[in-house]
Amino acid sequence: MISNALKNQLNQKGIKEERFNEQIENFKTGFPFANLNRAATPNDGIQMYSEKAQTQFALDFESAQPKLDILKFVPASGAASRMFKFLFAALNADSFPNDDLLKQFFKDLEKFPFYSAIPKANLEDLSSFNEQKKLVDLLLNQQPFQFGIKPKAMIPFHKGANGFRLSFEEHFAEALFFANGKNGLRLHFTISPEHQEMFEAQKAIMLDRYEELFENGIEVTFSEQKSSTDVIAVDLENNPVATEGGFLFRPGGHGALIENLNDVDADVIFVKNIDNVLPPVFHDVNGFFKRFMGGVLLHLQNQLFELQRNFHQHGFSHELANKAAQFASSELGMKEIVDLGDELKLKSFLFKPVRVCGMVKNEGEPGGGPFWVESQNGETSLQIVEKSQIDIDNKNQLVILENSTHFNPVDIVCGTRDFQGKKFNLKEFVDPTTGFITYKSHEGKEIKAQELPGLWNGAMANWHTLFVEVPLVTFNPVKTVNDLLKENHQK
Repeated sequence: MISNALKNQLNQKGIKEERFNEQIENFKTGFPFANLNRAATPNDGIQMYSEKAQTQFALDFESAQPKLDILKFVPASGAASRMFKFLFAALNADSFPNDDLLKQFFKDLEKFPFYSAIPKANLEDLSSFNEQKKLVDLLLNQQPFQFGIKPKAMIPFHKGANGFRLSFEEHFAEALFFANGKNGLRLHFTISPEHQEMFEAQKAIMLDRYEELFENGIEVTFSEQKSSTDVIAVDLENNPVATEGGFLFRPGGHGALIENLNDVDADVIFVKNIDNVLPPVFHDVNGFFKRFMGGVLLHLQNQLFELQRNFHQHGFSHELANKAAQFASSELGMKEIVDLGDELKLKSFLFKPVRVCGMVKNEGEPGGGPFWVESQNGETSLQIVEKSQIDIDNKNQLVILENSTHFNPVDIVCGTRDFQGKKFNLKEFVDPTTGFITYKSHEGKEIKAQELPGLWNGAMANWHTLFVEVPLVTFNPVKTVNDLLKENHQK
């Protein structure tokens, strides 16, 4: 039974009782592991294109650009605090921590883009731990830095003419090379409500700095993760955790952003994380690979739209089903036979959103990889799977994981409309069985939390998917502040 107090809280958040009950049931039963069929590898799930083909796709996209409504969607609500985890640890220590990250930070301090903004008084003598702590406290907690409470978007990533360039700015600058469409530059950032004022202030600066480069102007919009996507936290007996202010709900992870993506609309949507940007010297080459991926998307859509139009005009036919199966094989790389033997199956196959995902060679970065995954009904499809979704105690699954050659850098181009320009309801293409449960701590007690199917994992599980190889230069995430010392970020 749900108490009146809990009912009121659910109503305030916009969470239906049915959804709440599903969350509790998920805690009780758990989520199934992904059933890996095999790793997606070059020419078996990951399409490899010659330089000539890449150039042609990029040119095709450039030709279409003036007629396309293009949007760049950037998940940017993440706090920067994790970037500075080792600095927080040093701030709370009584003596020099034996930490390689800390040693590197002070050794290469002059190379950080924010170095020039540090008052000279704070740099005079950094040989003592106390003086180092004062500097760390300045950077994490004091104006004008306050890196400990800012989002990643507001952290200086690179040196520039104005002293430094925020990661927020780099998303404007690089977009000139691939996202300038018929409506100019359209950027959408998902943000946390407490950072709204910060983003609005920087937006005004960016419009003043970049608007003249986009002849059709710049549109910048923001959205917040919806409270209706929050998930109840439970104790180890699966009872909702009560607090003084009501029951404890937690954000549902980046998978909740499928709601935000569903609320925007464009012909082509580029999705890229806030921390994966480089200095301007790389914008041209990265822009080329975005245009290449955009061209591949348009190529897929043109064929899919023709099949959709045929179905819309004439309905089911075995000839059309055969053409659709050929499309699945030749264009999507699906080696298994796709059953499209009746009207419902054919329609379901044809009318889906499409995504093209860039894949880079795996060099040990944490995160999701490309796999062929077998669903409960026996169908095999391309999916991006996190390690937490894989049963590593199963020797067969572990071997498949170890055979994985590539990594997903969250570099995605999406087509979310059908042949008539009608937008799909993206929530209809989520696989709800791909969430996962984590263990957290609340007021000294262990609790269980639940994350929704990830935005580029289960939330896009039932899309048409094509993986293409892109070079490592397109993937430069900043997980710790010391990543800014890497060669590409220093150029």
